[in-house]
Amino acid sequence: MNPKTSNRRAFLKSSSLGILGATLVNNNEIVDNQTNPDPGLPGIKTFRKLGRTGFRVSDIGCGPAVIPHENVLKAILDAGVNFIDSAIAYGEKNEIMIGHAIKDYDRESLFISSKYRVREDTTKEDVVTQIRGILGRMKTDYLDCLQMHMVSSSKELKNEAFHEATGQLKSEGRLRYIGVSCHGSNWFQDPEESMEDILSNAIEDGRFDLLLLVYNFVQQDMGKRILEKCRKYDLGTTLMKTDPFGGFSHSFMDQYEQLQDKGDVIPGYLEHIHHKILELQKMAKSFIEEHKLEDNDAINRAAIRFVLSNEDAHSTLITFRNYSDINKYIHLSGTKLTDREVALLEHCRQYLGSYYCRHACGLCEPFCPEKIPINTIMRYNHYFMAQDRQKYAIEKFYGLPQRNIDHCRNCEGFCENNCPYGVSIRYLLSVAERNLTINV
Repeated sequence: MNPKTSNRRAFLKSSSLGILGATLVNNNEIVDNQTNPDPGLPGIKTFRKLGRTGFRVSDIGCGPAVIPHENVLKAILDAGVNFIDSAIAYGEKNEIMIGHAIKDYDRESLFISSKYRVREDTTKEDVVTQIRGILGRMKTDYLDCLQMHMVSSSKELKNEAFHEATGQLKSEGRLRYIGVSCHGSNWFQDPEESMEDILSNAIEDGRFDLLLLVYNFVQQDMGKRILEKCRKYDLGTTLMKTDPFGGFSHSFMDQYEQLQDKGDVIPGYLEHIHHKILELQKMAKSFIEEHKLEDNDAINRAAIRFVLSNEDAHSTLITFRNYSDINKYIHLSGTKLTDREVALLEHCRQYLGSYYCRHACGLCEPFCPEKIPINTIMRYNHYFMAQDRQKYAIEKFYGLPQRNIDHCRNCEGFCENNCPYGVSIRYLLSVAERNLTINV
């Protein structure tokens, strides 16, 4: 990174645009260079019943995908967090780390959930073997929950191999509950169902006890309806993607400046976005000065408090990465939105909502003549930008059968013309292209 870009980013992070583009996990410090959590940290203050499981779960849960050391996870548990959301996709080393961390805790006091991607050719033996492997690496006798990972169609919910395997594991005492995580459909597989369609069918199926879904202050309606239906059917609920923006503004400005430095022609739609971003920055600065928003974490706190304020959401998953994150987020447990934060979120919705491709949406994808999996690519870019999982995001992107974003450069914008939220999709895809493709 050249000094010019570095200095510009430092400025943006301290400006209004930096605040509006901040992420829930924007700290890249190395664990060994950090101090332990504040011994005066109040810890988790609120626990909620996790649906019909009856388990009293902390309102803030732990997504351990990027936790680098067992001591960080131990500190999270010491602060009162008792929900751990893992997945086979996070890797065996992550599961081993969890096993080392939990060995000194009362196992019955923790709720550990893992996720397994079920495919059409998955067999009962595949599921049983994978789960026994998880148990061995975590050194635990049982999983509290196994979720179907990234379900993209209602048909997958009926996979008999999964249900036969989980039935056997339950009878053996190795598994207690099953659930579903969902990001909506994949265009190249099945473009017809939204996250709401799939999870509504999972709720009505009757066999699932826990859902992991997208809900945030921009994408409210779909998530709210799912949460209400879960309450009616007494299912447990956990949340992901609670910060909708994920630091996009920094990446955009990088891209724009680099195009200028190289003397490249700025595409017309990017030129338009550039001027609008600057206009939004000016308005944001005025708003922040008016409301005396004193630090760069204001949007982060408000985003989390928004979801915590909905009691139908039982546990909000944070992608903790270090001790600083523990100090930063645990104190939000049991808190509600302030009037000033309500105003801040409304401001963000009003001025930045068109720059957030709604997770688990995909309503524009049937109109793409090139069948680009737009929403899936946007999700991988979120992993890259907001969760600091660059390698994972790039690997997932290159696993897509349709990923040629070059088609979007001179496209008429069929996706944008059919997006009900007015999202600047081609601009966001250009950011994703720069992040996820090699030698671009």
